[in-house]
Amino acid sequence: MFFSEVVVFMKNEVVYAAGHLRPQQRTLHCHDVPSDHVCVMVTKAVENVRAPLVLGDIEENSFLEKGKIFALPKRLLCRPRFGQNNAICFDPYTSH
Repeated sequence: MFFSEVVVFMKNEVVYAAGHLRPQQRTLHCHDVPSDHVCVMVTKAVENVRAPLVLGDIEENSFLEKGKIFALPKRLLCRPRFGQNNAICFDPYTSH
């Protein structure tokens, strides 16, 4: 069972942020989102984690932050799901 359109941003098996997918959004701060990225409305983020791609104001958008939309690389996104014994597992993100 997947959580509805929720993804986590992971590097080296560490979760740095989570949020809701916005795949229909192809521009951010008047910049095109690269095809290997997808927009995510961040709902949780570890403090002081640099955004992998800064679109728009560098001072305002350099760090992942709750309540903001970021273009995140698809290769570093995973979808959480319940596994055996209700453990949370992570599957690689694939666009539909």
